[in-house]
Amino acid sequence: RESQEKVIPALTKDVAAEKRFKPSLYTQFQYRDSNERGAQDAFAGQHSFQLRRVRFGGTYQIDPTTSVKASFEGTANHGSSGGRSVELKDAILRWDFRPGTSLMAGQLALPLGFELMRSSSDREMPERMTGNRRIFDGERFRGAYVTHGLGDGFSAWGGVVGSLTVNDPEQRTMNVSRFGRHAAAAGVRYVGSGVDAGLAFFGGQRPSTTGQPNSPSVDRRFWFFDFSYSGLVDGLVFRSEAWLGQDRLPSS
Repeated sequence: RESQEKVIPALTKDVAAEKRFKPSLYTQFQYRDSNERGAQDAFAGQHSFQLRRVRFGGTYQIDPTTSVKASFEGTANHGSSGGRSVELKDAILRWDFRPGTSLMAGQLALPLGFELMRSSSDREMPERMTGNRRIFDGERFRGAYVTHGLGDGFSAWGGVVGSLTVNDPEQRTMNVSRFGRHAAAAGVRYVGSGVDAGLAFFGGQRPSTTGQPNSPSVDRRFWFFDFSYSGLVDGLVFRSEAWLGQDRLPSS
């Protein structure tokens, strides 16, 4: 009994420490082909089996109100170059500083519509829609926002982030003006009775690319509305998303 009284508290402490970290891992394996005419060069290397992505990471619970999430994604044989790379996807600090209110900071996705926040492991298709891939390449911003529960299924959020996503071509090259590179974003969401609906706003500036007069500085402003309903048939979800706004394509 005396030995157990010494061992059990130590085991309890060790188990609690192990439970603080929750690892995550998934892969997407696919076969890709195309019969598009005149696309031999564009689709070079895609007529084959591919390991689209491998994402690994985890969440560490620092204390009951604070956690950190990090994830990395490796890609192979994707696109015409057939290149391989590993990139940081998420680096998020979450602080629940009061009941129902949380601060999210770091490299993260914003709830602009329903698709950006959905994990790649949960989506029906391996790639996001064209609009997100062109305008919000990489799906992640660097910044911070606060979420607050309003009760009865409603919540609100708002914050400040970089105006360009981490993989935006003009962000990767850093070939942009140092001014006007922040954006404000805010929204409200309702979840209840099979309904998940949100309204959000994003407003910032896409700076002019240095040395390219055909890439002027423009205000990039968007309103997003998304609606999901899962109450018709068990296992069936209807989703819809609409954008209204303006931007120019990166580097053009």
